[in-house]
Amino acid sequence: MIFKQILNRSLSGAFFISIIGLCCVSPAESQIAPLSSYEALAEAPAVKENYSASRKTATNRAMRESVRHALQDLLGQSAYNARLGSLKQILARSHRYVRNYRYLESQDDMENKVSRVKIEVSLYMDALRKKLARLGILAARSGKRSVVILIKEKSFTSRANSSLWDYTPISEVALGQSFIEAGIHAVDRGSIVDLISEETIHRAAGGDISAAVDIGLKTGADVVIVGNAVSVLLAGASSSALKTIQANLSLKAVSTNGAVVIAAKSDFAIVKTTQELKGELRAFESVSAKLSGFLVDAVRRFWNPKPRATATPQTAVKPQPLPGARDEL
Repeated sequence: MIFKQILNRSLSGAFFISIIGLCCVSPAESQIAPLSSYEALAEAPAVKENYSASRKTATNRAMRESVRHALQDLLGQSAYNARLGSLKQILARSHRYVRNYRYLESQDDMENKVSRVKIEVSLYMDALRKKLARLGILAARSGKRSVVILIKEKSFTSRANSSLWDYTPISEVALGQSFIEAGIHAVDRGSIVDLISEETIHRAAGGDISAAVDIGLKTGADVVIVGNAVSVLLAGASSSALKTIQANLSLKAVSTNGAVVIAAKSDFAIVKTTQELKGELRAFESVSAKLSGFLVDAVRRFWNPKPRATATPQTAVKPQPLPGARDEL
């Protein structure tokens, strides 16, 4: 095992950063087996002796350097230097590629008025590879494109304020099955529980495109489908044995790469039944079926756009004189 160390790197003269990474390969071989975890030591000045702010700055700088070092491992030093201009957009959003981190050391130097932190950073290497592939810097990995579906579902039959991870939404299961049947890989919900925060899902379901892109980067999905589902017992139905239940579903499909909405649609379904739970299930399944075909087709068209038809040159047609008209000299 080789230990790679970069010491006393000066950045703007304000702080130094050292990165310690465990590496098993030479730079030429680094594209085969890059690391996913790094230790970073960073220092930042405490402006007006605000050590809380300086620790935060030092932590962000350490994360950035971890991502920088991962890029160097993925590409090799020479390729990294050659494409640094294109890589700046990745480095500017380094936090997106941080899976988690923990403090190993933290120190406030009152004499020199600086804060130092040492953190262990775990990165989303697949997300980095995909981004590099989209930039044309790294060859794309072969494999099926995928979607991830996360729906914030509110059910009138379940208890309120439950965690988004406490249950799997009915509409999410139904929609996911439709994509699978269409031959499109849907990321398994159970595999991403520890990757995505509830707050991120709430923001994405509320229309925050950046949050949806974060979900795509962290799960490795090419398209993120997010939105809201809600079921209600229609007013006036509670006094009758026959219940009328309505399920509403509103979804957006977001491209992780393009950070754009590629499809959006809302619909509802109404079911009449004597059993609330079964009725709610049928209502969610019914409205999901209404939206699934539209979304599957939209994703397919986005991935495989049809070439634009070229206009066929038309032969000029000589205008015919109106009846009774005569040539003017």
